[in-house]
Amino acid sequence: MSLKLFLRTFFFFLIACCFQTTIVLAEVSIRPAFLKIDLNQKRANGAFTITNTGDKPHRYRIMSSHFIFTETGMLKKIKPDADSLATWVKFNPKEFTLPPKSNRNIRYTLIPRGKIIPKKEYWGAMQLASLDKNIVKGRDEEKNIGFSLDVQASVLVPIFASKGEPSHKLSFKEFHINRQDNNDLIQFTIKNKGGGRLTISGKYQVVDNGGSTVVAGDIKAAYILSGKHRIFSLPISPDSSLSGDYTIKIDYIAPQISNEPVTETLKHRW
Repeated sequence: MSLKLFLRTFFFFLIACCFQTTIVLAEVSIRPAFLKIDLNQKRANGAFTITNTGDKPHRYRIMSSHFIFTETGMLKKIKPDADSLATWVKFNPKEFTLPPKSNRNIRYTLIPRGKIIPKKEYWGAMQLASLDKNIVKGRDEEKNIGFSLDVQASVLVPIFASKGEPSHKLSFKEFHINRQDNNDLIQFTIKNKGGGRLTISGKYQVVDNGGSTVVAGDIKAAYILSGKHRIFSLPISPDSSLSGDYTIKIDYIAPQISNEPVTETLKHRW
């Protein structure tokens, strides 16, 4: 029995979203790891530098891709839509072989389609896909069946392009306590109502009637693309013995809007 598994290493894309200058993974590095383009000019061009840091040659294919973050923060590749620049960007060369310890410049040209482009932010990605065969063999002992997996790794390098100065605004809603599998979660939703991406981070705490903090934690940085929303689920430590009335306090920052934290509170009885 033979199976094929196509595994795309989106983890490295998430590193790129943290605005690192270079993506470095097993035997390949990409620079820059994040690209921002001004669409006020008619066309944009430049180059990515792909470096083979290993001791053997590798074959690659370059493609343009589109993506979103789901409401739970997972990366998902989708077909190009009205927010996408994937159909605007071209790469040269599209396929190439890199000898050991060498690099190659991959030129890109971005030309927006249409005479009138709404003022907002658009996005897509350069996808670097390995064309090397990487066969992993194994065996299901229970069923006595051997199998082989053809693992195809790829990396997405995000590209953002703005027409004009994108607006930035949000809404905070659906703040509540949700019980799942005998655990309580602090949940709330932030919707990006502007034309540019948002970065959300902050802290949360549960305070008793005496003003003492009994639970506290960090809201890890989350990216919310234009027109999308994110559901935040923050754990309350299972060993916290809560009984009575408490105040849940959320302090979050969206630096694209303001560097001052916004505070939201919720009263809850356990």
